[in-house]
Amino acid sequence: FLLGNERERERERAINKVRMSLRRLLSSSMIHRMNHQTRGLFTMRPAIMTRATTPFITNNSSNCIANDNTNCLARKTDQQIRGFASKKHKFILKHAKGYRGRSKNCYTIAIRRVHKAWQYMYRDRKVQKREWRKLWIQRLNAGFRQYGCSYSAAIPKLKKTNILLNRKVLSELAMQEPFAFKAVVDTMDVVMMASSSSSHQTTATTNINQTAMI
Repeated sequence: FLLGNERERERERAINKVRMSLRRLLSSSMIHRMNHQTRGLFTMRPAIMTRATTPFITNNSSNCIANDNTNCLARKTDQQIRGFASKKHKFILKHAKGYRGRSKNCYTIAIRRVHKAWQYMYRDRKVQKREWRKLWIQRLNAGFRQYGCSYSAAIPKLKKTNILLNRKVLSELAMQEPFAFKAVVDTMDVVMMASSSSSHQTTATTNINQTAMI
């Protein structure tokens, strides 16, 4: 009976030494993953290391258990070790290149910054169109006022005379090609004068016809 108790104590000492050596080799997260596989042999609970110890096992059965578990743990670590293999992480950090601080290399911080940047991009694509339209209108207003006309009066005339140049093209002409822009304005004025004279003639003829009928 005493011999059996001594063997049990010796086996417990050997298992505790193996446990401490494995805690030195592996991280706490890996230990929690391996508890499921080694539950039948011995239980590994996270603890704080106090002193570095080396396993000294005399019992043959304890040696077999320790060797089998160390081989299993080594295979497990070889399988679960991954560097930076996530395709999603690489994609996010590629878009976070150039950010300040940890936002450029820490995924949990970078993903928030990148998503916020994508929101700003979606919003500002529409804001940019508005800003360009404002700039074209300002240039056109300055160009039309050189010839005694305002932007608000010139745009309806362009539509009536079937001049199908948009604001972008007209603003480029007003800024880069002043003679071409003047030709557009002159054409608009001539067509409007001709249309107004023809309208006056038609109204005059209608009035004459009405008087003759009376």
